[in-house]
This record gives sequence, C-alpha cells and structure tokens, in this order.
Amino acid sequence: MNRVTVALALVAAAVGLAACSAPQPDVKPVAQQEVLAPDAVKVPAGNRMIATFDGRGVQIYQCANAAWTLFEPAATLSDHGKPVALHFKGPIWVSTVDGSEVGAAAVPGASAPRLVTRNMLKDVADGAVIVDVAVDQGGCVETTHPTTHSDPTYYVEGVLHYCVANMPGAVPRTSTFALTNATLPYALKLANLGFKAAVMSDPGLAEGVNTYAGKLTYKAVALSQGKEYTALDQLLEG
Repeated sequence: MNRVTVALALVAAAVGLAACSAPQPDVKPVAQQEVLAPDAVKVPAGNRMIATFDGRGVQIYQCANAAWTLFEPAATLSDHGKPVALHFKGPIWVSTVDGSEVGAAAVPGASAPRLVTRNMLKDVADGAVIVDVAVDQGGCVETTHPTTHSDPTYYVEGVLHYCVANMPGAVPRTSTFALTNATLPYALKLANLGFKAAVMSDPGLAEGVNTYAGKLTYKAVALSQGKEYTALDQLLEG
C-alpha cells in the first residue's frame, strides 16, 4: 500500500488535491465561506462559553487506498495575538508557556484510547503538567491513574499529573445545577410517557440507553467490554 502524507495550509485559496483517484470538487476560498460551528462542538444548553482562541496551522491528510483521510491537526492557538498552546492529534493541547498538557480523547461510552506513552514523558521538561480529563474513562495517558480532590497530583518522570476522577466535584453546587438542567427534561419525559414511549419519541434519550432487556444496547460499551451488541430498536420492536 502506497501512503502519501501532505499538509494543507488553512489559507484563503482553493487547493487542488490531484493525487487521490477521484477528482476533487471546487472549493471556495475560506473568506467566501460561511463558517458555522458543528452541533458536536457548540456550547451545550445550560453552559456558557468562557474563552475563545484563534487557531492557525494545518490539517494533515494522508492518501491511502485512493482516499484522503484526516491524519492530524497541527496548529498554534493564540489569545489576542499571543501564542498560548499547540494543538495536535488526540486531541492534545500543549502550553507554549510552561509545557503543560491537556489531553481530551474520551470516546462516549468507551474506554479512552492511550495516546501518550511513558517514554514520551522523558522528552517533556521537568515541572510540566498533564491534566488528563479522560481519566473517568481510563485516561489517554499511559501514566494516568485516578486521584482525588484531597490528594489530586503525583509525579512521573518529573511531570506533574492531575488526574482527579469526577473533576466537576470541585464545584459541587455549580456542577449539580448543570447536570440537573441537562438531565431533568429526560427524567420528566420518562415519568410522563414511560420508558418505551419516551425513548421512541426522543432519539437523544435513546442514545443514552446502555442496557435493555438484559442486552447491551450501546455499541461503544459492548466493544470496550467484549460483549455482544444489540440495537435498541431491535428490542423495542420485538
């Protein structure tokens, strides 16, 4: 298999990709496109945006089996013109100020993939900080293990690790309001309609069903546990 890796700069110009088999469609310059935040990255209801950063860099694609696929981003994040972090595959953000790192690689319902190995830490400056927000799902760093709010940190290879399970517990009142605001509508729907009618009328609620009738109905959970997956629709219609 021939593999080609290229970097596509984020510039206001059309870029032709002639290497992969199928002809590429015309692309408008970025300046002429309406850029809208995808639903997956919009601020959820009941939350508020606390900061925005300017990102400049490249999206690295690779051509394999006559198809282009995204390999990783490589970008610098800036705050009013001042670089504050680097953004890599993971996603992982590394501070340009002190080398601190935030990894966020959790897959909904599944164990987090391990993206940072212990050997990698040997190349990180002493005193740098890793905050593994995927710790509740196993962590995306090999050296992660759950800690508590009373004893939150530890060192490995000279790198400070902050891996508190249930980080929102640091602000219990605020996090409780946030969780309740997000979940109460579902609880009311279950109470008013009953389980079956509620999940059949609300795809979002159905996505939250992990088990039903003795079966695993969430694919990521089934895969992570090595168990058989059964589609919820199949059970509800049976």
